[in-house]
Amino acid sequence: MIIHRQDNTFVIKHNGMPCHIMPTDEPVPGMYAETLAQYRANPSDFEEEYPPEPPSPEEVRKGEILEELAKIDTEYRTDRTLADAVLGNEWAVARLQEAERLAEPLRQELAELLEADNE
Repeated sequence: MIIHRQDNTFVIKHNGMPCHIMPTDEPVPGMYAETLAQYRANPSDFEEEYPPEPPSPEEVRKGEILEELAKIDTEYRTDRTLADAVLGNEWAVARLQEAERLAEPLRQELAELLEADNE
């Protein structure tokens, strides 16, 4: 099956592999024009590809929370900080506690969003 995309390009199998056919970049000269002519003649022979649904506000927020948690981990939970905390360094322990303080509300919000998904 040949796929017609919304940007008027096509996805076909070429040498057994999916191949994106565009007017500006053809693996075989004339392939786009030939495929376009086939589409215009018999559009029912092609599968239409529709754009994906945009993410919901909840999905967007989940992504934002995960990014914020990653930033906290990157900033506060370095290998050096973890090693120093194991050795009892007060500054490192305080830094990890600060990371927990910042991350906990985000984890809670994420858990609530995930729980709402399961209902």
